Amino acid sequence: MRKIQNWLGELSLTQQLLAIIMFSFVMFIFLFFVYLRGNIQDFGEDQTYDLIERSQTEMIRIYNENLIQMDGIDNFTSEVSHLFVKEGNFYAFVGTYLNKQPLMELYNSKILPGGVNAESSFELNSQVVYYKVTELPNQMVVVSFMDDDYRNEMVSTLFDNISNMA
Repeated sequence: MRKIQNWLGELSLTQQLLAIIMFSFVMFIFLFFVYLRGNIQDFGEDQTYDLIERSQTEMIRIYNENLIQMDGIDNFTSEVSHLFVKEGNFYAFVGTYLNKQPLMELYNSKILPGGVNAESSFELNSQVVYYKVTELPNQMVVVSFMDDDYRNEMVSTLFDNISNMA
């Protein structure tokens, strides 16, 4: 602290004022970005759950209206996959994400303990998987999955854009 006081004492009054303003500005920017990063990550997670919910709502509408057979559905949101479980047994799967995983094992071990009508996440193969569970009146449970690539890309893009503005 003494070295800083000596250094500031050697500067003219105008230089001291500019140095104080510059240090304050740098500290403000640093704290702003630390705070902002957390808010952007929360926003990205919220948007991920919103995308899952919109996709799941459309899947449930298709299922309820019997528009087409479940096996014939092309997933219109490529990032989201849907697992249909009826009375505790596998019923159908729509999408490509997690299609190589033991779905019922994931459902029983990671999702079912969290309860129905919930949204949460779990880690699988060092990647975060976001999901939303909805129970339908006919003992059908719909689980919609999405990985964290969408959220990570959105957070990165938002933070880069804000960094470029500053």
